[in-house]
Amino acid sequence: MGIAIVSLSTPTLIVGLLFSLVLYIVYQRYWHPLARYPGPFLASLTNLWEAWYWIPGQTPYRLAKLHAEYGPFVRYGPNKISTVSTEAIQAIYIKGAKNLVKTNWYTPFGHPQFPNVFNERDPEAHAVRRRLLLKTFSPQIVETYEPIIKVHVNRLREHIGTHCDRPQTLNLSKAIYACVCDIIGDLFLSHDYNVQHSGELHRFADDHSMSMLASVSGAWPLVQPFLNLIVLLLPHPRTWKLERWRNTLSYINEVRDRIYQRLKQSSDGQPKRRKDALLRLLETVYYPTEKSEETMSMDQLVAEVFAFLVAGIHPPSASLNVLFWHLLHNPKVMKGVAQEIDEHLLTVSSFEEGFTSAQVDACLPFLKACMKESFRLTPVFSQPLPRYVVDREGLRVGNEVLPQGASLKTSVAVCNHAFHHASGVWGIDSVEFKPSRWQDRHTDALDTNKYLMHFSAGSRQCIGKALALTIMNMVASAILAEFDFELADPTEQGRAENGSFVGKLPAQYSVGISDLTQSVLVNVTKRTQHSDSGRN
Repeated sequence: MGIAIVSLSTPTLIVGLLFSLVLYIVYQRYWHPLARYPGPFLASLTNLWEAWYWIPGQTPYRLAKLHAEYGPFVRYGPNKISTVSTEAIQAIYIKGAKNLVKTNWYTPFGHPQFPNVFNERDPEAHAVRRRLLLKTFSPQIVETYEPIIKVHVNRLREHIGTHCDRPQTLNLSKAIYACVCDIIGDLFLSHDYNVQHSGELHRFADDHSMSMLASVSGAWPLVQPFLNLIVLLLPHPRTWKLERWRNTLSYINEVRDRIYQRLKQSSDGQPKRRKDALLRLLETVYYPTEKSEETMSMDQLVAEVFAFLVAGIHPPSASLNVLFWHLLHNPKVMKGVAQEIDEHLLTVSSFEEGFTSAQVDACLPFLKACMKESFRLTPVFSQPLPRYVVDREGLRVGNEVLPQGASLKTSVAVCNHAFHHASGVWGIDSVEFKPSRWQDRHTDALDTNKYLMHFSAGSRQCIGKALALTIMNMVASAILAEFDFELADPTEQGRAENGSFVGKLPAQYSVGISDLTQSVLVNVTKRTQHSDSGRN
């Protein structure tokens, strides 16, 4: 029995490939289960559309523009839907938390064998891990870390104080970032790096490059095994910085070494020093003092601590960064915050003694409203958070039923930046920095608090939320109580005082975590009490 060998000519192959391509395009555009949803042409054909926008850090902002153009449902990948429907948060992240599984977009955000609490996709495994880690991150436990946080906040105060009454401009963004690096390093590695003094910020992981690489890889799963090579060849300046990402991998070894040092201190009977987050982790999940079957291996512990270091520094520091951008570009609001501090916070403590997070929550509702409005307009944790539609009946979001999908399950996500800017949710003034929207109790507006998604929502929201808010409370209150800030550029300051920035947003980029494209540069003076109100 012979074997027939069919020889295809080059023209035949080309025609066949072109026919297959046309058939694929027609299917994706007209016959695919998601074909009726609007979106970019290229996005309906390939995940490369999303991956490409992650490289320059523009995916969340592009999605916001698409929703403004197309409405509450946008197709941003062959099997991906982004929604800003008011019912979406409840349907996807709260009611749907147990039934909707995280997609493979999360896989690159941790070790494949030792996933962390963020990229763990198995719901049961995640529930166990989260239950363990809450012993370290609950609000009550975070409160015990405040003495450690205060040490580094006081150093920040001292550093800012050296810039008072002299012409030298202060890079407030860099100063705050260094302070948060010291806080997180001290809490999770039991080591005082004091980069506020040394300036050695390179000692911490390059979270920007790592997050960009993970976001690109997660958006385009086909290339995950080859991305390290491909991304270095892409013609974009942001990919040239990935040498730092490769160097950052050595940071994992330092994490492991620091954990072993902490273990050795305990086994040698040395004083345990104050209870930081690392000791708390060791006592509750590695060698728990209470009888429990739930523990973590050393590899799992290293994976979690490394994730906390990467994800724990940027969100609070960048959130403070954009908060001060909004306050500085809205001087009347800044004066309102100063007045509130004078009238309420400085009556219970002084900036020399410092303020607890609880005092800030109780005494400064206007500052807290400013924080919420900053979270809304410029959320730092800005990835779309996709979930698979697993039910055959699909997923109901309001009046829309998203299909399960064919060979590939439908992925549905809310991008908080797009959602927080949707005029259908927040009104026609959705792009204005308006803290009063969080305080007006006599309005027909929606219950805004349940639509704030700055730390995600539901049972899988950021486990470090309480710690991030505590750091923000203590840093912002301490330096706003002691110092007056103005924009270093006199022209920009004049425009701010004339209201030229009302309805304007800062230039940002997002690699999954967002920040300003330019540092906040300020002039600083010691504060005197204000009496004129600037709340609006």
